[in-house]
Amino acid sequence: MSNIIKLAIYARPSIIDHLPRLEGLVDALINYGFQLFWHHSLITVGQEMKKGSVSGFFSFEDAEKPEMNLLICLGGDGTILDTVPWAYRWDLPIMGFHFGRLGFLTTVDPGMDLMPALSSIQSNSIKYDHRQLLSCQYIGPDGEEKTAISLNELVVHRSQDVMMRIQCLVDGEILNEYRADGLIVSTPNGSTAYSMSCGGPIVLPGSKIWLITPVAGHQLGIRPVLVDDSSKIHLILDIRDGPGNLMVDGKSIPANLSYPLKIERAPGFLRIATLDPHSFLDNLRKKLLWGLDSRI
Repeated sequence: MSNIIKLAIYARPSIIDHLPRLEGLVDALINYGFQLFWHHSLITVGQEMKKGSVSGFFSFEDAEKPEMNLLICLGGDGTILDTVPWAYRWDLPIMGFHFGRLGFLTTVDPGMDLMPALSSIQSNSIKYDHRQLLSCQYIGPDGEEKTAISLNELVVHRSQDVMMRIQCLVDGEILNEYRADGLIVSTPNGSTAYSMSCGGPIVLPGSKIWLITPVAGHQLGIRPVLVDDSSKIHLILDIRDGPGNLMVDGKSIPANLSYPLKIERAPGFLRIATLDPHSFLDNLRKKLLWGLDSRI
């Protein structure tokens, strides 16, 4: 049985804009003896790498689980979100290398944390945060029932110049009938994403709750609501005023929204690699610049 560690490398093609940093990272990975398999969208980027940098290519649509040990994401949070359905389906842990902007999910700063990160991979001593996921059952344009998996949030949002009417049921009981531009159902992980920008609270990742946050609600007393993560949430849209959009982790999903959306906790977790010492609160303070006096 081979002891060679196989790493799946994913990034958006724009990673080519960081070619010198990328080459330095790839050299370090190869020096540690890792085999690197690149996502097929990075074929052009792979051709820019030195000989021996690419052991092969993979696709998110591969029929069988690839024989990889770890998925390396190069970018920011959006890059990691690209990989969530695939990594969840194959139970493949993710380690994010920060090449983006904010980066709540990225673990490794290639300029500061590279050697500790590579050593932890080599020694199989990586620690993981186990993140909850949302499962949404919906009807596709073809009339078939489909399931979407979300790490951050599921959003229904207006697609025309009128507000939506959205009835939200929690475990069969009506919570509210929202008149709003949209409605967000978020995990704790997504509390620092779209929900936060709409006035939702920040929730620690291990909290066993979902957030229901309206987008530009048109009711005086409307507020974000927290519900237990064992709850089953149904969203029923009144589409007489026009259709809406279903978005999963920021991506639009074709759906027939004349049928209810059924949202609940997905089985299992997504594993996100962390480095010691790791503190969500410290990361929060740094990313959101808490304590920084803007007058200085």
